[in-house]
Amino acid sequence: MSELIKTEKLKQDVLSELVKRLLSGENLKEFFLGNEEVIKNITPFDVFSISFLQEEANLEPERIKEIAGKLMNLLHRSLKLYPWDKGKTLPLIKLLLEEGEAIRNKFSEFKDLIKNPEKYPKEEFVKYLLKFKELEKRFLKMQYLIFPKLEKKNINPKPLQIMWSLHDDAKAKLTILQEKFENDAPDLNQEIGKFFFLVYGILEKEELLVLPLASRVLDKDDWKDLYNEAAEIGFSFLEVKSEKKAEASIKSEDGNLLFASKTGGMTLAELLMVLNRLPVDITFVDENNRVKYFNDSPERIFPRTAAVIGRDVKNCHPPKSVHVVEEIISEFRKGNKDVAKFWFETRGRFLVVNYYALRNEKGEYKGILEVSQDVTEIRKLEGERKLLHWE
Repeated sequence: MSELIKTEKLKQDVLSELVKRLLSGENLKEFFLGNEEVIKNITPFDVFSISFLQEEANLEPERIKEIAGKLMNLLHRSLKLYPWDKGKTLPLIKLLLEEGEAIRNKFSEFKDLIKNPEKYPKEEFVKYLLKFKELEKRFLKMQYLIFPKLEKKNINPKPLQIMWSLHDDAKAKLTILQEKFENDAPDLNQEIGKFFFLVYGILEKEELLVLPLASRVLDKDDWKDLYNEAAEIGFSFLEVKSEKKAEASIKSEDGNLLFASKTGGMTLAELLMVLNRLPVDITFVDENNRVKYFNDSPERIFPRTAAVIGRDVKNCHPPKSVHVVEEIISEFRKGNKDVAKFWFETRGRFLVVNYYALRNEKGEYKGILEVSQDVTEIRKLEGERKLLHWE
């Protein structure tokens, strides 16, 4: 046992030193060769547990992203040899690996297209480029299914936050690419190369780190839950059918009403119908910053899956906006504020997102209610309508 502890500590020392030297821009050749025996035994668990990254709380995600690719190159051979399921017994892992291959194949098709620009009109290139919005399905499954499950198993969330940030970078790059295509930008080919390089890097990190780790720490029940939720989100460039799960039933003590109050009461079925038909997304975060509930509106704006339940709300947002979440929670908890309001445009839709402090009859802070609404059509209204008119 003591020998194992020494080995694990040695691996962490070497990994931490690698990260420090990468951050400072030092030459790594001599250090790498001197520690080659240790490095060749590095596992995904070791990378997720790099002590230096856990100790340096103030290290910005951008700095870590700058060295992530180089670190993966140094550890590539070791991680490639790590033995894991690779979809042999876990259908979702198999699908995620197939999805990664489908994304790479789609990139290869696009490369062939841009090699012969004279054969195709510009509209064809832009149209093909828009297909890469399918990547969001991949990112959503990681962010809202795999990452939350790993966090519940006490896996260090920092590498997952970095992955989320890389997903955001890829989506931003795609938007930039569309603009450059439309404007015939001179650096278009360079930007295409950067986009491909970024997405290939994301897939590599997921397939060499995240998925092997998940295959070891998540149990069969976890994977069973995740499979249908993943199918509901969909797969990038893959067709997969989902099986609808039956709603869980809960009965009140009298077997009828779930609750009764001075303004009325409802059964569970009635309550679910009401909450799920609201024209807004609602999410409840409790006083311990854990996501407790979200409604399942047919016009849901922001994707949610059951895997988010119990997750720390700070880990449900991209790293660049975590400080805003922390400030809202802090001000609500102190009693300084009761509402935080936001509105913005995205993908041609105008959204309003409000956060409300929840307090009991004693005024004690009990959590937050997030309410999101797409008001695009509401903003277009003019005049008045007082008579019934079916759309």
